[in-house]
Amino acid sequence: MGLLDLIVINTELTHYPIFDHAIEGWMAQNGLSGSTNLNGKINLLAPNGALSDPATLHAVRSIGNEIAHEPEKAIDWTMFDRDMRTIYAALHELGLLSGPLRILNCPVIQEAAGPPEIPNALTSQHHRIEIRLGDHVLDHFGWVQHMMSDNA
Repeated sequence: MGLLDLIVINTELTHYPIFDHAIEGWMAQNGLSGSTNLNGKINLLAPNGALSDPATLHAVRSIGNEIAHEPEKAIDWTMFDRDMRTIYAALHELGLLSGPLRILNCPVIQEAAGPPEIPNALTSQHHRIEIRLGDHVLDHFGWVQHMMSDNA
């Protein structure tokens, strides 16, 4: 198994920083240095034959920079998926990932508000986030939200 086993989407964690840190780790393991930013790292690895598609990786890097500096900028999920697959291919090429790309789905489940569960609450509502790989739930966490009366 490689250094990274999965790439998670549908969460606030994006794959752009994962890409940068993974390449940094690969360079350290292989005794390469000379660049502190992702642009330089891609430029350093491409001529050495470690990365076969630097132009596409630079396009992905550019999008990651835009998102980092303008987080309110809307992202097209098709583009996000394409970039994730491009990054996966590059990390696979470097030997950092093995096997097929596995994508975790993290749905938020919100139950209907029910009767109060604590004193002075008007209603209580259960929420949970599941971490799924296909139909299998790997883990979950949850919380209860209580709607309180004004005089509580």
